[in-house]
Amino acid sequence: MSRMEIAVSFLCGTDIVVAIKEASRLARQLDVAYVQFNFNEISVSVSQNPDIIEMEKGFDYALKKENPSFVCG
Repeated sequence: MSRMEIAVSFLCGTDIVVAIKEASRLARQLDVAYVQFNFNEISVSVSQNPDIIEMEKGFDYALKKENPSFVCG
């Protein structure tokens, strides 16, 4: 696996779980370490095999924080 991270963006209205699944699929397809995107002002980095449920929980937690930063999985 590459040690590279690539950045993508998703169209408005995309569900976070759909975005995580698509980013994971792309990471596997391109054989990169992470696919990174911003979602509701939160930076999200998705690996080739993330725990989607945990990532969704982490994203929900970040949304509730006063100063959200990132979710990685």
